[in-house]
Amino acid sequence: MERRTIIGAFGMGLLPGLGGCTSLLNDDSSVELLQVEILNLTDQAVTVHTRVHYDEEVVEEVTYELEPDDEGRVLDCTWPSEPGDFALSARLEDDDEWEKRELKDYDSDCAAAYVHVGLPSDLDSLSIAVRAGCDSHADRC
Repeated sequence: MERRTIIGAFGMGLLPGLGGCTSLLNDDSSVELLQVEILNLTDQAVTVHTRVHYDEEVVEEVTYELEPDDEGRVLDCTWPSEPGDFALSARLEDDDEWEKRELKDYDSDCAAAYVHVGLPSDLDSLSIAVRAGCDSHADRC
């Protein structure tokens, strides 16, 4: 056999074997962002700055002052409605550092994000949670 024939046969033999593995190499984790909500779980008023990023560009930036008894704020859906690489960043008024979270989900096409100010373990903290699921947020954006 010629060298090219051997290499060609070997290469073609690998293609079917890699068929199931190509999904592991696929980094397409785009989601449709259905909701962003900001919640104050503390017993004091807080000011939260929030940015929605789409394909690394800031597409929405808001600032809310939330009272302790406030039910939270749901952002208007001014970001693109098609799936993309979304991220959410937020910070408290007195912080210089932004907390940033990629809103990727490898098991769902949709995501919702929540900025929580104050958790039982650390009342002065800010955290960003992502929840997947198209059905539970379908009526939002």
